Amino acid sequence: MSKTFKQANYGYVGGVSMANAGCGPSALAAIIYNKDTGVTPAKVADWLRKNGYFSENGTTRTGVTRALAHYGF
Repeated sequence: MSKTFKQANYGYVGGVSMANAGCGPSALAAIIYNKDTGVTPAKVADWLRKNGYFSENGTTRTGVTRALAHYGF
């Protein structure tokens, strides 16, 4: 079952405000939670950031696809 995450609860990831730019990682975490209940929006944002898909502008479309593949979808 999916989980709802409040993006503002996750502070900053790599200097990027989750409250302002964390909607992508939060939505992805809600999906990924079905396979990995240890996932959080901050963990997803960190993976996205390290791979160049997350910044103060949010998550790239490619990042959404790559993150889902990375987490087994």
